[in-house]
Amino acid sequence: GLITPQLARRALQRLLPSLREEQLVGLTQALFGNDPVELSTALHQLALFADKPRFSEPWMQPALQRLAVLVQKSYGPPPLHAALMRFFRRLDSNRNDLVSQDEFVAGIQKLLQMQQGQLILQQQHQSFSPGQLMRLFDAVDGNRTGTICFLELLLAMDERTQRPVLPEFPALEGAVPSMLYVHKAAVLQACRTMDTLETGCITVPDFLALVEALAEVVGRPLTAASRAALAKVLGGNEDLAYMEALGTFEVSACGEAWHWPND
Repeated sequence: GLITPQLARRALQRLLPSLREEQLVGLTQALFGNDPVELSTALHQLALFADKPRFSEPWMQPALQRLAVLVQKSYGPPPLHAALMRFFRRLDSNRNDLVSQDEFVAGIQKLLQMQQGQLILQQQHQSFSPGQLMRLFDAVDGNRTGTICFLELLLAMDERTQRPVLPEFPALEGAVPSMLYVHKAAVLQACRTMDTLETGCITVPDFLALVEALAEVVGRPLTAASRAALAKVLGGNEDLAYMEALGTFEVSACGEAWHWPND
């Protein structure tokens, strides 16, 4: 089926609940554009930000590349990720959206049989033993569950095109994120106390008031500029998923290595 921009935005909101609506819109447009896309296209775009699997034996990567060529020939037209989706659905004989080792081995063997005449004539590919196909399955099964999902197949066999350029969101620097990072446990406990309905959210004004109170306690009152910068990052009066929001604050160092003054 097709993935509409609205559906993609809702999915990204579940994945990144601390993003504001305008940020979600920008991210959705950067990843998927403004028109509905096929599911395989959406997953292809997301997979570009994941690492390719590492294979334990040198023959595995070339073998998967050869199999991808056969999948394209048998389940085309392009793009490859669409052909892989059609191939995955053929492999998934019990329609549970997962492929077992038996389904994988049987499906690859059938794929090779479909192309056997061309392969014999061209003499470009050699066949695979059942043992090799089982080892290929284990290599594709990145999370070691004994089954592979479509995303795992995609990561192992799809073409790696250029990643889309993602929008940059405003980042907060200085004492405020450092304070939130250091006192994260206390802030989280306070947020939970304020969250009487246990929704996982409090309002942005309440969170701002909490940060102002913390700054007073630690002896570093917020300046008007710091408060305005924090309010801009958090956005409006929307509810804030505080656990996810606190997880976005981190401390990093730049510049030369620090030394004790007497060194």
